[in-house]
Amino acid sequence: MAEPTDAEVKRAMEVLVRKVDVDTITTKQFIVQLSDVMGGIDLKPRKKFIKASLTEIIDAMMHSRNEDAESVEEEVPKKKRGAGGLGAEKNISPELAEFLQTDKTRMARTEVVKGLWDYIRGKNIYTRICSSTAEMSQYLPALTDF
Repeated sequence: MAEPTDAEVKRAMEVLVRKVDVDTITTKQFIVQLSDVMGGIDLKPRKKFIKASLTEIIDAMMHSRNEDAESVEEEVPKKKRGAGGLGAEKNISPELAEFLQTDKTRMARTEVVKGLWDYIRGKNIYTRICSSTAEMSQYLPALTDF
């Protein structure tokens, strides 16, 4: 059997991609199925071409689906979500607010840590602090009393 052209391989891919679940199939599995569809020929030497073509085909399908969805219904605006995790603002104690020299009653953890580092660098105690709580309480007594 003669070696198929790139165009023939791509046409076979376009047909096969509509029959498989592209969210779960791996490229290797796709190549095996494509080989079966094309009469069992060895497609391993054309792996790079197949990967690139598969990406193009899936992108074209997604683009087509997006255009269809936009023409059928209006775009619904996504709900804006607040910050979560480290970016979530939490209540801070009056002592911490005073230490950080801020009027805020709520701050994100990242802001608190930044304020602590500003204090540490400003007092030039960075090199003196180890991971020891005793040394921390010596340099940051207002925060280590709890």
